[in-house]
Amino acid sequence: MKLKQRISLILALSLTLGLGLRSFAQEEETGSTQETVPATTTTAATPTPTGPAPGTPTPTAPGNVAETEGQAFVLLGQSEVPKLKAGDKFNLKIPLVNWGNLPASDPVVRLQVASEASDFPFEIQKTDYVEYLEKDLEPLGKPDKETLKKKTQWVDFGPMVLREKLSSGYYRLTLLIRYRQADKDFVEVTRYFYIKVQGLEPTPGESGPDNTVPTEPGPPVEPMPPEPPIDLDPPILPDPGLPPSEESRSVPRIMVSGFSTDPAKVLGGQKVTLKLSLRNTSKDTDVKNIRMVLDFGAESPAFRTVSGSNSLYIEKIDKDSTIEVPVALISSVQAAQKSHPVSIQMIYEDKSGSPYELTEQISIPLYQESRVSLGELNLMPDPAKVGSEANLMFKIYNKGRTTFYNASLVIPENNGALEAREIYLGNIEPAQTKDVDIMVTPLAPHVGDFNLEIRYEDEDGKTLSMNQAIPLNIEEMQIIDPVEPIDPDFPDPLEPQNQGLPLLAKVLLGFLGLAAIIVVIAIVVRHRKKKQQEAEDQDLDL
Repeated sequence: MKLKQRISLILALSLTLGLGLRSFAQEEETGSTQETVPATTTTAATPTPTGPAPGTPTPTAPGNVAETEGQAFVLLGQSEVPKLKAGDKFNLKIPLVNWGNLPASDPVVRLQVASEASDFPFEIQKTDYVEYLEKDLEPLGKPDKETLKKKTQWVDFGPMVLREKLSSGYYRLTLLIRYRQADKDFVEVTRYFYIKVQGLEPTPGESGPDNTVPTEPGPPVEPMPPEPPIDLDPPILPDPGLPPSEESRSVPRIMVSGFSTDPAKVLGGQKVTLKLSLRNTSKDTDVKNIRMVLDFGAESPAFRTVSGSNSLYIEKIDKDSTIEVPVALISSVQAAQKSHPVSIQMIYEDKSGSPYELTEQISIPLYQESRVSLGELNLMPDPAKVGSEANLMFKIYNKGRTTFYNASLVIPENNGALEAREIYLGNIEPAQTKDVDIMVTPLAPHVGDFNLEIRYEDEDGKTLSMNQAIPLNIEEMQIIDPVEPIDPDFPDPLEPQNQGLPLLAKVLLGFLGLAAIIVVIAIVVRHRKKKQQEAEDQDLDL
């Protein structure tokens, strides 16, 4: 009896335990499902695409944004943080890149100005700092290094001057970036760019960069805020230059689509007509009251206007159309032979009166007339003899404004007077002299001018040449032919002539000869007597 009771008790406990385990397993499955639902909902509500499983870190690289469906996403490109000193002047250039999958059209970038140095560390030199990108920001697509470099566009705010009394640290610049995507309304995002400044050490309690009190030079106490998501709400900042009623319209731009000159080759010191082709790229907006200012450079300009004024007025350019504007210029004879830049500033309005300003630049090739002369000619021997080498020396003077590259002196073929040859001279700069000292071989008699050719290359590598005349005198070599009969009346220069001496000369010569004989005889007789006397003295001694 007791055994049966024990068996019943064990079965009851087993049944109760099994039901409890089953209920616990169902609760675990229900709980897991309930936790997954809000995670899926959260992922769908954010612009970040589906990522790793819950519990794993989500990458923060902007590459995730590129998978966001149907939108552009403009961020700052990669660049070094500028390291500057208080009072420095530098060009502020900021890179932009589109990590989305739609183009960012008509991008406009505004640098937010503030009176406080902590918010805007530059000297305020303009009422507004706005730059328009000439091209749309294309989506990055494949995020490799080469594509990233190719599709990054730089916004150039030009020269900026840091304030003098700045504290050391990092300063944050606020950029308001405005663009359109897929021909929709404008979208505006805020981005931040940092610069590092070495300046004064802040006193205790003084507000430093980013409105914080830095304890030492270096990064601010407040960390860099993360890139904010795209704000699809109506823009906070009105579009520069466009009234609220025309927010969705593109910014009208004028570009120099091309130019030509009449004459096509511009020489120094001549009048030339510059024909500029100006195009209004806007599809729906006319531009008017256009003031065009030409800047040829402050020092020694290569061009100047005939009228004396560098400003021109254009009443109107219709939308999506091109006009041609002629400008009468005079080129300088003192300018170097090269392409000279011309800056074209255009200040204009749209049909609502909103002002715009942009600058274009072209380069006009200027050529100068080549001027060369030769110095005094020295020919040795002069005249030269046919078949016998002669030394030719003179100077070449470059009197023009052009450089003769790889110049050489050429005695042309088949010239009929001298043996052909070419002598390399090298480069001859303007106002420079080159000495020429060569040996030439005359081939035939010549009297009068002889043309030498000077060959050289210009800045474009094109070979040019010019001729210069020199006086040249060549004679035949005089050779006596022994076979040729000799004129009997003409004395032979090699045969001694029988010319008689005067009588007095003959007498003197005879007398001198006789005297010489007597003297010789006397010397001989005296010498013999002396030897005979010496012999007799020796005999006496014996």
